[in-house]
Amino acid sequence: MNKEYLVSLLKNPEKVTERENLSQYKELIENFPYFSLPYTFMAKFLSAEKSIYFDQYLHKAAAYTGNREVLYHYIHEVEKEPLTETIQAEET
Repeated sequence: MNKEYLVSLLKNPEKVTERENLSQYKELIENFPYFSLPYTFMAKFLSAEKSIYFDQYLHKAAAYTGNREVLYHYIHEVEKEPLTETIQAEET
């Protein structure tokens, strides 16, 4: 995985849960065991897949992450409706 692709994953979080990235996450974890981002990506992927290995990677991501609250919100992201739709619904 090159730097540009890693940055594109940060900018487009919906790509994190794509299956073709799984081997790249494992490679990053193997090559850079103290880099928290691949553990975070792997935990988000496994959460989306409802995998039994989710807890294992979540614990590792939490150990290497500076702010666990941010990690929680990243992994348990909820689809947010656009602000304009909310305002229009409140006006009616």
